[in-house]
Amino acid sequence: MYWLTQRYFRIKTNDRINTLILIFQSPIVAFLLAILFEKLTLQTLFMMLIASVWLGTSNAAREIVSETPIYRRERMFNLRLIPYIVSKLLVINLFSLFQVLLMVGIIQLTVGLSDYWAHVALLFLISFTGTLLGLFLSSIADNADKVMSMVPLVLLPQIMLAGVIQRINPRTNG
Repeated sequence: MYWLTQRYFRIKTNDRINTLILIFQSPIVAFLLAILFEKLTLQTLFMMLIASVWLGTSNAAREIVSETPIYRRERMFNLRLIPYIVSKLLVINLFSLFQVLLMVGIIQLTVGLSDYWAHVALLFLISFTGTLLGLFLSSIADNADKVMSMVPLVLLPQIMLAGVIQRINPRTNG
């Protein structure tokens, strides 16, 4: 598993443009939140949560489907599924942790947070679940374009039905 993780990390970081995009996504989101919200509100926290799950999902969404031919070939040479998935999780979540650290740090400096590490831990766990969702979507799609089209279809209903943007009222008859 060490070699899989090391190889995957090298592949990810050799793509310098994509690495820079991954690094700068969360600071851009954090600065936009700082511009929109003068103080910490439920909406600020909700937007941080949305950003964390969205980034985690997006970071992972193409990872399996884009390597399907490579994975199939390496399965013939005893590549096991669990080490393969764990190597993906380790590398993607390293990037996710970095994104969360940057976002929470910027929000703490601009809007204010009471407990930096509690927010980092919570948002990292949320980003981790997004990563799992992204890997799942990547495993059921047959190409990278389809999986990226699935991301909003899966995430937007969760955002809309969370009850933060608009309170959900049960419909009554009569």
